[in-house]
Amino acid sequence: MFVHVRRGVAVLSARHLRRNYSSVVPSSHSGLFGLTGFHSPADLLTLASRLTSKIANLSTRLSNDTPSLSTIQLLDEISNSICEVLDVAELCKIVHPSRDYVASARQVCDMLQSMIIELNTHHGIYGSLSALERSVVFPSFTREQRRVVQLLRKEMENAGILLVDHEKRRAVELQDRIYRLCDQFLHNCDASDLRVEVPIHRLTRMPPNILRRLKTRLAADGTVLSELTSDSLLVSSVLKWAPDPTVRKAAYVLGNYSPDNVQILEELRACRHELAATLGFPSFTHMSLTTKMAKSPENVSQFVDRLARHLPAKATREMTLIGQEKIRMGETAEVFPWDTSFYMGKLLASTFELDARQLSCYFPLPRVLEGLHLICQRLFGISLSPVAPDPAECWASEVQKFELKHETEGVMGFLYMDLYARPGKLSPTAQYTIRAGRRISPTEYQLPVVALVCNFSPQTRSIPLLTTSELNQLFHEFGHALHSILSRTEFQHVAGGRGELDFVETPSTLFEYFAEDYRVLRHFARHFETNEVIPEAMVQRWRASRKLFAGMTAQESLFQAMLDQACFGVPVPGRTALDLAEDLQRQYTLLPVVAGVQRQTVFGHLASYGGGCYTYVFARVFASHIWAKYFEQDPLSREAGERYRRELLHYGGSRDPEAMLTEYLGERPCQTWYLREIGIDGN
Repeated sequence: MFVHVRRGVAVLSARHLRRNYSSVVPSSHSGLFGLTGFHSPADLLTLASRLTSKIANLSTRLSNDTPSLSTIQLLDEISNSICEVLDVAELCKIVHPSRDYVASARQVCDMLQSMIIELNTHHGIYGSLSALERSVVFPSFTREQRRVVQLLRKEMENAGILLVDHEKRRAVELQDRIYRLCDQFLHNCDASDLRVEVPIHRLTRMPPNILRRLKTRLAADGTVLSELTSDSLLVSSVLKWAPDPTVRKAAYVLGNYSPDNVQILEELRACRHELAATLGFPSFTHMSLTTKMAKSPENVSQFVDRLARHLPAKATREMTLIGQEKIRMGETAEVFPWDTSFYMGKLLASTFELDARQLSCYFPLPRVLEGLHLICQRLFGISLSPVAPDPAECWASEVQKFELKHETEGVMGFLYMDLYARPGKLSPTAQYTIRAGRRISPTEYQLPVVALVCNFSPQTRSIPLLTTSELNQLFHEFGHALHSILSRTEFQHVAGGRGELDFVETPSTLFEYFAEDYRVLRHFARHFETNEVIPEAMVQRWRASRKLFAGMTAQESLFQAMLDQACFGVPVPGRTALDLAEDLQRQYTLLPVVAGVQRQTVFGHLASYGGGCYTYVFARVFASHIWAKYFEQDPLSREAGERYRRELLHYGGSRDPEAMLTEYLGERPCQTWYLREIGIDGN
């Protein structure tokens, strides 16, 4: 997951010529998250307050100047000034262990989001952009500069700049309300107060590090009771390891229902639809897709349905396998949602002789970090080296900082890693931009700084081991980080993943492939005790196992994509988000609908990706095609790596992704490679 909210008043794209810049590196004594002057909760509020007069002065200057290239340069300065505080605040409210810092960060996010909404309806700024687009100098701009001017204009129009005054005021009110609803929805996904107690003896086979996190009490009859909560790490562990179906069901219901989000989601749907209708669109998805690669909800539906029709036969066979195993274990053959993780694990282990814990022994975290360094070195000539952060930079003791440095081009950027769960840290696994790259003079480049945030299970062993799921997550988010750090755009508005949502998950999804290829793993995956290289046969069994239940997994992805489209599509009177979720689950998956479950209330992407969750489906298709064409033959090819960096990562979000992908692949992306990958003949 890449976290970035497109901000209409942040500017521009890059002039993507390979050239050398001197790097502008953040001060080693700059403050928390590397932000100069941020040493206390009050400091963040002070920094945000100072922006008000600065942005007002820049906006006035922008409105009065003759439209020229300096117009977009000034807009980028406005954008950068806001984002250097807002991006830090957005990360701070997720990861900082202090409630005071979190409260301050939330207040700053509210303040600056309101500022952005106001700027997006600033007639002086819009007038300058429109005049610039009509000016005689506009045709002389680079392709990236022209594209971003047009994107900014469209974003301001979608914010309501062309509406009459009373409609514009309402649009501003709606945007502010939508932001606050999204923020609360995401918070509630991790903050449910629901609890249930189960006898601890029913949690046999659970990992010890998970059991240690549970609260327990002694019941009157002497039974030791453990408290299950909606914590995502706990729920996923119970679903995977607990043999008792009643315990798994209890965990599934806990993890798939946030009571407070039921009404919030309905209000969010209503507000987004009213905003879209005010702007003349049939629905919010129609509005949001006008500037996307997909173009329309109809195109998304066609793309998804073309994939969906290939899946039922394979998914049915997979469900039958699970049903047969349930019978063997003394249960009924009907497969419920809380059965899938547990029985998939059992069948994968028995069919392919795989033990998840044994696999984990080959992925000690220090070795995995060496592997990331090796991949960067072989593909791009870039080293990933730990650097000692200033104590003022880090928000928790376990945070690590890394420098990415090219063998001839110098330092490319910096990466913080905050990998393990802790009290107060929200659960989304994501890459956060702290500072985006941009060209600040003909010879100077502002280096990007990003944070890779995971919620891996805390461990007591001296050498932490990653599960294969955690390995996959780490590589996925590192793919986002590379996109952010290796892009070299002229303007920070389209740096890294700050482009069209359709493409943003492709670099991260592609990087997952390196985490399961023996030709890569043999260089770093070693047993934490014996130093034995991971056996090739084990890796091949692991890779083969990925296909065993790929049909059901793909159906789940399509369900999520279409749930998002339906929630923010043309509303059907009387149909709630729950109605839509249940209907779509029946349409796109084979699993039964369960009473008391409201999956849509904990699906955070409905807030953060509203109308764009299909990007994960796009990414699977695009990444499989890229891998097949350029990396399948040699995953560590320097030639393939350089081409990938030069023709995709380098441009960030400054070019049209469909044209960029088609040019890179030499053909339009197609679904065939993905279908073959999951064991289906897609012809």
